[in-house]
Amino acid sequence: MIDKLMELEIEEAIDTAEAADVGGRFIIDDLDSANWAFRKLAAIEKKKSEIQELANKEIERIREWQQQEEKGLNNSKGFFEGLLIKYFSKEREKDSKFKLSTPYGKITTRKQQPKWNYEDEKIIESLKSRGISHLVKTEIIEKVNKNELKDSVEVLDDVVVLDGNIVPNIKLFGENFINIETGEIVDAEIEYKHYERVIAYNGQVIEGISVEDRPDSVNIKVEV
Repeated sequence: MIDKLMELEIEEAIDTAEAADVGGRFIIDDLDSANWAFRKLAAIEKKKSEIQELANKEIERIREWQQQEEKGLNNSKGFFEGLLIKYFSKEREKDSKFKLSTPYGKITTRKQQPKWNYEDEKIIESLKSRGISHLVKTEIIEKVNKNELKDSVEVLDDVVVLDGNIVPNIKLFGENFINIETGEIVDAEIEYKHYERVIAYNGQVIEGISVEDRPDSVNIKVEV
């Protein structure tokens, strides 16, 4: 708390500065006048700190009040947005081009790119074992060159794999692997594996990556 002496220092500092602004004159030409100016600066800084401390307390109180006041509003907002999205999604199932627009707001959608999930250690092991080391960044530690990898690989669905390589002429029908060129069931002793989705580089399966298709993002815009 600023004492009376400090208050006087501040008042004198303000008066001196205001007088200088309107043509007055004040100079520092010795140790005493320099000390006098430093006292004024010290009083000003202390006053500023006190103001800042009080402002911070008031800001915190206002923020707490704001959060409390908005809590119920946010709950209501989420409730109505949930109803709108549910209605919009239901209508989109009936009509993929359905649009929801009213004088007070609208719902828009935006295509999202699939999300790529990486298990770096598994990817590195898979790439190196297949001689595709140029997709691995060699630093102090090995990292996947994800940008180049995404440009170099393919996302393939419903494939059959043997020893890490895609077998394009073999497909799974029911419980049997069929050679689609001859229509014959292949030898059951051959250890083919079926995958719903793989990431492949030149026909070789790269392990450690999964690609998730994501629904369109939904944005609610309210016209105020």
